Amino acid sequence: MKKLWPGVAGAVLLSAISVNSQAGYVSTIDIAGGFDIYNFNPVLLDDDSNPFTYNVDLHNVTGRADFNLPPLGTDLDWYANGSATADYDPDPLVPPLEQTFSNELIFSGIFGFTGFSQPSYSFDFDTQTYTSVSGGFTSPLPGLPGMLDISYEIVAFDIDGILNDVSISIVESGFTDPSQTVSALLNVLDATPANGGVGNGDGRIDGAFTVDMQITAVPEPATAVLFGFCLAGLALRRRRSR
Repeated sequence: MKKLWPGVAGAVLLSAISVNSQAGYVSTIDIAGGFDIYNFNPVLLDDDSNPFTYNVDLHNVTGRADFNLPPLGTDLDWYANGSATADYDPDPLVPPLEQTFSNELIFSGIFGFTGFSQPSYSFDFDTQTYTSVSGGFTSPLPGLPGMLDISYEIVAFDIDGILNDVSISIVESGFTDPSQTVSALLNVLDATPANGGVGNGDGRIDGAFTVDMQITAVPEPATAVLFGFCLAGLALRRRRSR
């Protein structure tokens, strides 16, 4: 039995090393600025009358965002810590919408984002230092049969010429039920009153935002445990064969 222990211990150790080697997918987002979402309403302020395309503009962004991406197809659990706020009501008496996270599981499954050319990206809006000033990717929506094709460009909307604004174009596809689209959600949000007020439904949502979050991707626990058991089983089989 004493000779079996090193094999089992080694299997557990290798499993732990495997887990730790993939636990480094940490992204940090600490930015703030203004936002403007438009072109989601097929009747009002929609340039192409297509409810499945819309635009997001971020204005005068400050702070920094760093993204570390796992390989395509990696099975991971995603945890979030921090907060995100959005204040889209001009009434100063209405508090901003805020979502806080404390080691909260926000998604579990296969990483399916495509279109990235490298595993890490950095965007420093304070120094205007960026891994790339334009690009795009395709994002599946968890739990829904839909995809988002997202393209971005860091530009200077203001006459100051500072590259601290982001122009984002989004195209939705693959939805079998139009009511489940992000555009439909935006229309509901646009028409929903905040704090008992009256939603104007003008086809545009704008305001200010802050994001101060850390998102960590770790291997699916069941997968890691199964891997450990498999290694332990191999060690046991090897011991019995002697």
